[in-house]
Order: sequence, then C-alpha cells, then structure tokens
Amino acid sequence: MTLENAIYLTMKNDVAVLFHDSIDLFEQQSTINENMALRGFFYAAREYEEWLIANELDQRIYSKRRIMIPAPKYFVMCNADEKMPEMWDEKLSDAFMKPSHGYEWTAHVININAGHNKKIMSRCETLEGYAILIKMIRGNRAAGMTLDEAVTRAVNECIEKGILKKYLAMNKTEVFDMILYEFDQKAHDKIMYEDGKADGRVEGRVEGREEGILSSLKSLMKTMNLTPKQAMQALNLTVEQQRQFAPLL
Repeated sequence: MTLENAIYLTMKNDVAVLFHDSIDLFEQQSTINENMALRGFFYAAREYEEWLIANELDQRIYSKRRIMIPAPKYFVMCNADEKMPEMWDEKLSDAFMKPSHGYEWTAHVININAGHNKKIMSRCETLEGYAILIKMIRGNRAAGMTLDEAVTRAVNECIEKGILKKYLAMNKTEVFDMILYEFDQKAHDKIMYEDGKADGRVEGRVEGREEGILSSLKSLMKTMNLTPKQAMQALNLTVEQQRQFAPLL
C-alpha cells in the first residue's frame, strides 16, 4: 500500500483497494472513538454499491441468483495523541442494544504513531515520515512553541533530514495549512467542550462550532478547489450535517 497523500490523512483519509476477490478498506483517525466499526460499516456499504455499479451488477441484486462479491477487511490507522495498544479490534456488535448472534463487522485498529508497529511502518516510507512529522510537531508544542512555530520548525526539520523531503518541498504551504487546521480543530473542540461544560452555555458553543465548520468548508473549497460535497466529506461531516450545510455553500 502506498499513501501518496499521507500528509493529508485528515483531509483524504479513506482508501479502498481491490485485490482480486478481496476489498481492503483503510481509514485514518487522529482520535480514538468507539464508533469506528459503525463508520466503517457505512463506508463499506458505499464501496459495495459503487462496485456493483462499476461491474453492471446493481440491477441483478434483485435476481434470485446470488451475486459473488469481494470479501471485506477494514483497517483504521490511528495516530491519537494518547496511550493506546499497538493493535486492537473494535466490533460493531459491542454497540448493539441487545445481543444479535451471527452478525459482526470488525474494525482492525493500528497504532501509527512514531515508534509503534515498526514492521508495518518500515514497509511504507511515506507513512513512517508522516508519523515522524506529527511527533516533531507534538514535541515542539510540548516545548512551549506556538502552533505556527511548532509546525514550521517540524516541516523545515523534516526537509533538512530528508523526511518526506520532495513532497514537503513541493507542497509546503498546503501541508502547513492542513496540519495547522487539524491541530487547531482539536484544540477548538476541546475548549468548546470544556467551556460549555463549565458554564452551561453549550448551545452557544454549538452555534460557534457551526460557524467554524462553515468557514472551514468555504476555505477548503477555495484553497483545495473542492466541490461542496468533497469539502464536507473531507471534514467527515455526518449525513445530517451535510444536509444542514449544503444550502449554505
């Protein structure tokens, strides 16, 4: 597997690869959440729908004869800034309101932080470089640098050391903006939650969050030349959120 856009893992974090009779789905997450299996379940459904259409089998789904489809595997590459195992499984059945034997969907989660899963990382130089870049940024922030300083120093240092050198040199501005957005978004979410919890003004914070999302969508459409749908997918908006923001774009 080669991740040509590894630096944009937050923006372009879904990859589907078809290997003969198997379809492998990959997603990146910068935070740990308990809905990864459910997200992957919907992701796989969309991929299967597109596969059926591409193979002109979408109408045959109503026929009596069974349609043979690729077997699925779903992997989540996680670089959350918190302690976590090398690998673990998230099962859809854990979310069932009551047991339903015989139904399962599993997300195989892989820790892609620097220093973890060395065998996997050594096979993908770009992914390993991305992990090192993120580690540098986090280290700079811990040393007291502002976010701008931390990202700038890390990007320049990676270029000097030959880490993602060609890609970073060619796309320095875009890389800076996207990583800055990712780290800013995490900080914003944390502050919004803590402030709302402290003073009870959650509703007001939600409104501010919505204004921030709209601003981010418009910025992405302009700087990355994305359609409204692509921009909303890039920010991982839910279907309900996409319906909310679509008329405003």
